Amino acid sequence: MFLAVTRGLFPAPSLPCRDDFEWESFHWHKFCRDIPCGCHVFTDRSLLDGRLPKGCQSLGWAFVVISKDGDFIASAYGVPPKWVDTIQGAELWAVRMALLHAVFPERLYTDCDSVRAGVAKGPAWARSSKRRYARVWTALSLQLEDVGDIVHWMPAHTSASAVGQKVCSDGTPMSEDMWCSNQIADQLAKDAAEAVRLSASQRWWLLDRERQLTELVIFLGRLTHVAGSCVMADRSTRRDSTAVKSFRRAVKVPNHSGTVTAPKQKARVAKSRSGGWKMPGRVGPFVSARAPNVSRAGRVKRAGDGISARSEASFKEWWREERGRTLKPRDESLPSASGRLAALRDRLFAKTAAASSSG
Repeated sequence: MFLAVTRGLFPAPSLPCRDDFEWESFHWHKFCRDIPCGCHVFTDRSLLDGRLPKGCQSLGWAFVVISKDGDFIASAYGVPPKWVDTIQGAELWAVRMALLHAVFPERLYTDCDSVRAGVAKGPAWARSSKRRYARVWTALSLQLEDVGDIVHWMPAHTSASAVGQKVCSDGTPMSEDMWCSNQIADQLAKDAAEAVRLSASQRWWLLDRERQLTELVIFLGRLTHVAGSCVMADRSTRRDSTAVKSFRRAVKVPNHSGTVTAPKQKARVAKSRSGGWKMPGRVGPFVSARAPNVSRAGRVKRAGDGISARSEASFKEWWREERGRTLKPRDESLPSASGRLAALRDRLFAKTAAASSSG
């Protein structure tokens, strides 16, 4: 549908718009002010109306936190930002939201193996210009700088019979607590996507246009096939784009005197004695910046290459100036990210120990 609309085969529809407050939302399903360290986190995402165009689909994310003993601690759900429009991006956003609230989990389970593999590749891979969601990858890689191995993959969308039979990426058999946590996260993600879903009439209208477009494209394909296999009188097959040899030069035109002459040819550029190039109808040498035997297509290509080279050079110069203004050296007197993370971990462990001793 995208190709047909962008090629002018079908008028582009006016897509329904959503309110800004529907994007990038966060809701607690079970609130917990202080999530303890060493917990287990389960994330999931959901995509509804995948056949609709980008921006009309519904995405949701969710995470569930349980203790080592299987106690239900906390859960949350929401909708990713507007620029997150893929199911992988929704899963990545779910991991980001989970690690913002469960700071030091012992393990985090996701059913998207590409997210698990990407988190383990480090900051250099995360901040590459090839990463579509580089801002989220970079935040996760910095947060999991030394503990990236806590993220594991687990089977999803399985029945209760998979308990004890399926194995996670860390070799742990899927327990009943893990299966229930994944089911809760999956349902919460579906509820989040359902809350911002387009109305049934809007979805039907978009799908009906897609059906009309499918019929138009099928008709166009059949028409192209018939035009490309045209049967001539001599039973030969010829395409609509087959070139026919021109007989213009072979035809002779009679003039008024009765003699037969060939058609007039275009005047060629002659070289003068001074070494320059002389155009017909001009007096004196005319020096051209291009060779006379370069075709029009070659001149157009050369001009286009020159414009592209100048544009790229201008962009590089602007990028270097902006980079020099924005990048500043790190203050060596301030602690590093790993140092701040270690200090935060020590404070949380001390707080947990104080709370347990007072209780």
